[in-house]
Amino acid sequence: MKRIGYKTLVGAFALTLTLGAASAQAYSVNPNGVHFITRIFNDCPASTVTTDGSAYPATVFIDDTLLPCSGFANLHVWQFSSDGGATAALLDNWADFSFTSTMVLGGNDANGSEAGVNIAPWWFVADGRINCRIPDGEIAAFGGRMPFYSWTDPAHGGLHYLANTPITLTMTYHHNGLTSASPGTIEYNVFYNGNNYPAGPFALDQGNPGEDPPHGLWGILSPASAGGYLQARLDPGNFQSTMRATWTNTQYTNFSSTTAAEKTSWGKLKSLYR
Repeated sequence: MKRIGYKTLVGAFALTLTLGAASAQAYSVNPNGVHFITRIFNDCPASTVTTDGSAYPATVFIDDTLLPCSGFANLHVWQFSSDGGATAALLDNWADFSFTSTMVLGGNDANGSEAGVNIAPWWFVADGRINCRIPDGEIAAFGGRMPFYSWTDPAHGGLHYLANTPITLTMTYHHNGLTSASPGTIEYNVFYNGNNYPAGPFALDQGNPGEDPPHGLWGILSPASAGGYLQARLDPGNFQSTMRATWTNTQYTNFSSTTAAEKTSWGKLKSLYR
């Protein structure tokens, strides 16, 4: 059997390090801003949408004013960004992270609104929510890759969100083994009126095998994104209608900031080529 030469081995080792660094960079998100996508739903195109993430992480807001149209809603999102807001930071299936933000939702729209935080699947940037809805006050997690859970259920606290009150929402994801035996998990936490209401960890189910590659299985799937959203319902005939969601004290924790590549010693690498 022909032995691999020293120069080839050095080259292979360098390539291993390069691929390891590339793998780490692929999912190591460290946000420094937010990226907005407005009018995903645009049932009232004449409304005035104002967004501001310049004070992130202290404050982010989305405001939608003049919603007198007939129809359903306008929908806007913000996403964590690693390039100062130019683009959304994309999260891989094997990421490990947590984020939390204190949200206030209010306005004078009779039909209310929905807002919260989300880990969005690759196919829709406003899904995968912890959702707070007014005027009925429902608080629930649902959509995308996120398992359903209701804090409004009497068995889980019987919570109802009241407009213009602060609520702190947290989502934590661990990829684990990304297998049926060790799927990715999601944990939720709602802090409201001085009390914590944790839920999970919940196992994520299998993604579509026909879509892997490139999206992966048993986790949030690649590429995901995370952030918040405002879904402002329309209030036909009310030319004074407005809805606003504000997120403050947003914190993102990257548990996978170091390389995910398997640590390989020089001796172990040499043994592979003997």
